[in-house]
Amino acid sequence: KCSRTGSGKGGGGDAGRGGRDGGPEAGFFSALAENGLVLREMRKDGHCLFHSIVHILSEAGWADRVRARLKIELHAAPLRSASCRLLLATVEALPASGEDGVGRILEQEAQAIGRGGWGGGLSLTVLCEALGCRIGVVEYREGKYGPAHVQSQLDKGQAKYVYPIGVHSGEYLGTLLNRTSASGCGFHFDVLEAPRR
Repeated sequence: KCSRTGSGKGGGGDAGRGGRDGGPEAGFFSALAENGLVLREMRKDGHCLFHSIVHILSEAGWADRVRARLKIELHAAPLRSASCRLLLATVEALPASGEDGVGRILEQEAQAIGRGGWGGGLSLTVLCEALGCRIGVVEYREGKYGPAHVQSQLDKGQAKYVYPIGVHSGEYLGTLLNRTSASGCGFHFDVLEAPRR
């Protein structure tokens, strides 16, 4: 699990790990700045994906749509519960066939999220489908996907990528950053956004 840091409603403090001052993430922050983006950090409490989605939906003024379509208030815990419900509904809607691997994967993610585990691409996908929107993901992994990779994703518009079963015709609301540790054993979602004026 992520350690608990940061403050405020979904927001976090500084970037950590000294990246802005010339540490290992300095080039990464430069790539963001060159694209007119800033990093809005989310709390590192194991619910970072859901805090990030809440932030993006709130900024877009979508609280009413969330209430109408998901029958929940726009907060991380209800969004987590909704993603479990949607994942299980997707399993039930799958055609009966000899291949149930997809269903098993969806059930495993729903069970993990239901126990407080990390949310990932499948949770993001079912929430975007239910709401009729797109939320992009940029990948950053120190030692593998560094600043040049981030720049390439932004240049190619791959930041507007939502996992394959997402809604591709929905309104594009924002971009998440998925930062993975150099060891690859932990990850964290934050929000990439234009600087506030």
